[in-house]
Amino acid sequence: SLQDLQSILHKTGSSSDEETALRSLLRRYRPLSDTVLDAVVEVFPDPSKAATTVRTHSLALQMPPPTTTTTLVSQHFAKIQSAVSSCDVGANVPTVAHIFKFMSTDRANVRDPDLPGINDGGDDGGTSSSKNLILGLARVLSGTLRTNDVEYYLFGPKYKPQLEQDGDITNSETPLSMPPHRTIRLYLLMGSSFVRVNEVPAGHICAVYDLEDVQLKTVTLCDDPYCMPLQSVISGIRPLVKVNVEPVSASDTDALERGLVKLSLADAAVEVTATAKGERILACLGELHLEQSILDLETVYCNGGSGDTNEKMKLRISDPIVEFGETTQWFGDTEFTDYEGFWHTSQSSLPLRQVRIPPYCDEEGIEYALGGRTRTILSGRGAAIGLRVIPLAECVYTSLKAKRIVDESSTIMDDELLKIGNALKCGAYDAKGVFSCLLNALCGFDGNGNVLVESMGVQKGTYVMGIVSDASQVHVPSTAPTSTEGKDNSGGDDNHGESTYENSGQEEYNILQKRLQSSGFVGLPVIHDSGEDGGNKGSSSPRTPNGAALNIWENEMRGSAVAGFQLAMRNGPLCEEPVRSVMVVIESVEIALQQQHHRQAKQSNDDDNHDDTSTKQQKEIMYSSAKPLSGGMVVAALRSGIRCASLTRPARLMEGHLRLTLHSSLTGIGSLYTVLSKRRGKVLTDDMVEGTDLLLITATIPQAESFRLTTELLRQSSGEVTAPELVFDHWEVLEEDPFWIPTTLEEREDFGEILMNGDLSTGMDNNALKYIRMVRGRKGLLVDSSRTVVAAEKQRTLKR
Repeated sequence: SLQDLQSILHKTGSSSDEETALRSLLRRYRPLSDTVLDAVVEVFPDPSKAATTVRTHSLALQMPPPTTTTTLVSQHFAKIQSAVSSCDVGANVPTVAHIFKFMSTDRANVRDPDLPGINDGGDDGGTSSSKNLILGLARVLSGTLRTNDVEYYLFGPKYKPQLEQDGDITNSETPLSMPPHRTIRLYLLMGSSFVRVNEVPAGHICAVYDLEDVQLKTVTLCDDPYCMPLQSVISGIRPLVKVNVEPVSASDTDALERGLVKLSLADAAVEVTATAKGERILACLGELHLEQSILDLETVYCNGGSGDTNEKMKLRISDPIVEFGETTQWFGDTEFTDYEGFWHTSQSSLPLRQVRIPPYCDEEGIEYALGGRTRTILSGRGAAIGLRVIPLAECVYTSLKAKRIVDESSTIMDDELLKIGNALKCGAYDAKGVFSCLLNALCGFDGNGNVLVESMGVQKGTYVMGIVSDASQVHVPSTAPTSTEGKDNSGGDDNHGESTYENSGQEEYNILQKRLQSSGFVGLPVIHDSGEDGGNKGSSSPRTPNGAALNIWENEMRGSAVAGFQLAMRNGPLCEEPVRSVMVVIESVEIALQQQHHRQAKQSNDDDNHDDTSTKQQKEIMYSSAKPLSGGMVVAALRSGIRCASLTRPARLMEGHLRLTLHSSLTGIGSLYTVLSKRRGKVLTDDMVEGTDLLLITATIPQAESFRLTTELLRQSSGEVTAPELVFDHWEVLEEDPFWIPTTLEEREDFGEILMNGDLSTGMDNNALKYIRMVRGRKGLLVDSSRTVVAAEKQRTLKR
C-alpha cells in the first residue's frame, strides 16, 4: 500500500522521486545477491548436463600418448573419462578434480582447528611461518573429494606419462611410473571465510590446501594414477612489463624465491622465470600490475626477510626489460634483379661499417664473410660450409610453415616470392614456382619467422665437393691469418709447416664458386656416369670423392646443421636478442677425405681346370672423412657462420608495438597527439562515440616508449583523456641504421660532425644504436661507448 511504501522510504531515508523509490523497493524485497543466485540456479545447466552438452571440450581430459597406451592404461583411462563426462558421483567411480586457480588468504579467514599455527613449524618446507596461505580453487568433476583420507595423484598441464623402467609397451600389463601424490585438506567457500569440510561431491567448487609447493598454476587431482590432465586453455594474455628482482641482502635469496613461487601461484597473470645468468624475471601485464605485484611480494609473500617476520624485505628492482629482435634488409634493388651483377659488386665492394668497428669486428670468422655470404670452416679444417643470409617476409614464412600459399590473391606475397627467387636464382619465373622450389628445399624453421633451406645444388650433390689431398684439409682463403702470424681463426691446431699445403682444395673451391655464380640456387644438372673422379655426380656412393662427401653430409652433418641454425637464431650478433624474419641458405659443402683400401674376394674359374676355382683378392678404393666431424663442431660452425653473414648485411632492430585504446575529449586531443608523436606512436582511428563528446582513439606505440605513458598523458591533458589499455599488437622493423654516419658535406651540415668522444657513435639521436647499447649493457656485453677514449687529453669527469 501507499502507507507501507512511505514507511519504507522514511526508514531508508530516501527521497520521493521515482528512481530512488524503485531502488529502495528492490533493495528491500529483491537483494542483488539473492537475485543473481536465483538466476544462476534457474538458467544455468546442472553440472552433469554441463559436462555432457555445454562444456564438452573444456571439461575433457587429454588423451594419453600412443607410446604409453597399453591395454591396462586404456582400460583405466576409459573408466576415468566416462566418469568425468557424466559427472558421476557414485561410490566406486574414480575421483577427479581440477584446480583452475590459486589464491592467497589470511590465516584468520580459515576456520580449521587442526591447521598448524604460525610458529608451530610443520613439514611443509617452512611455509607455515607465513601469515598467508595459498589455497587452490577446485571443481570436482567426478566422484567425491575427501580430506586426509585418500592420497591423490597430481597431474600438471604438461604431464607426460612414462612406463616403468624396463617396461615393454607390447606387454598389456606394463604399469606406468607413478606421478607425485599426497593428501589434501578441503574447505568450503563461505564469503571471505573458508570452512573445513570432510568431503565434496562432484559438481561443487571447493578450496584445497597443501599444494603451494607444487609450483603449477593448474593441477588435476585423481585417485587413479592412470588419469590425464584436463585440456589446457590458452588465455591469450601476454605480459608487457618485465623486471629483474633481487634482494638487497644476499641472505634473503631463498625467501625471495619462495615468495616469487607463491606470487606466481596466487596471480595467474604473473610469470616468473629464471635465466641462465641467475636473473629472476618478474613479468606483469602493466605498470600498475607490476607495482601491486612488487608490493605484495614485499609485504605478503616475502615478509620475514633476514629472520624477522615483521620486517618487510628490501628488494632491488631493475629498469623495465624490453624485448627486441634482430633482422636484416635487402642491399637494394640490384640484389634481387641482377644475380651475377650483385655477386661481383658484393665481392669487390668495401665491407659495411659494423664489420670494421669493435666489438663486431672481433666476431670469429668475420674475415670470411662478405655481402651476406660466408664460408664457415669447421674446427680442424676438415670441412667448410657455404652460407647465405637474406631477409624473409612474414607472409612467406607463414606459407612455408603451412606448406601452401596462404593468400594466393595477395600481390605482396607474389612480389616477395619473386624477390627471393631472383636473389637466389631459383630458375622459376612465377611466384608458385619459387614457392615450390623453397618448399622442396626446406630443412627447418623456428617460431620467430626464420627458415633454413638447402640449395638444390647441395641436395643433388653438384655443390658438394670431396677434397682428397696430402694436407687432409679444405682450402682456406688468403684473407685468413696463417699460423705464422700467431693466430688461426679456423679453430685448428697450429701447424708451422702448413705453407706446403696452402693450395690444398683450392681447385675444388674455385669450381664451387664458379658454379654458384653461374647456376645459383638450382645447381648444375646431374650427370650420371661411372667416372672415377665423380666431378658432378648426384650419387652418394663412397666409391667417388663427391659421392662420399654427399653421403657424409646427408647422414652425419645435416641434422647438426639444423641444430646450429636454431642456436644461431636464439641470439643475434648485435645485442644477443632473438633473430627474426631471416632465411638462411646452405649453398655449398666441402669435406676433406682420405682413401681407404678394402680387399674384396672375387671367385673366378680356371681355364685349364674347369673343376677347380681360385679366389683372387681385388682392392676397392673407398673414401671417408679425413678428420673427425662431430655434431658439436657442425653446430658451432653454423652458428658462427650465420652470425658473421648477418653482420655483413644491413643490420636492423625489430621492436614490439603495442595497441592502445583510450577515450579523449575534444580539448585533450591536441596534447594526446603531442605525447604520441614524441614517443613515435601512430594513431590508427579516432571515431566519435555516439551520444557523447568523447573520441575513441586507437593507436600503436613501440613497447620501449610505452613506460610511464599513462602518467604523462594525464599530466599533459589535465585529465581530459582516460588511462590507455595496452595489448601487444605486432613486431615491426625499426627503420634506422644503427651504424650509419654522415659522410658527405651535405649530410654533415644536416646531421652534424661525427663525435669522437671515446666511442664510435654517429653524433646523432639514433634510437637503434641507443637500444643496442642499452641491451648490451644490461647483459654485461662489451659496449662500444665504454671503450677507452681516443684522445686522453680531452677526457672530462662528469658527475651528477
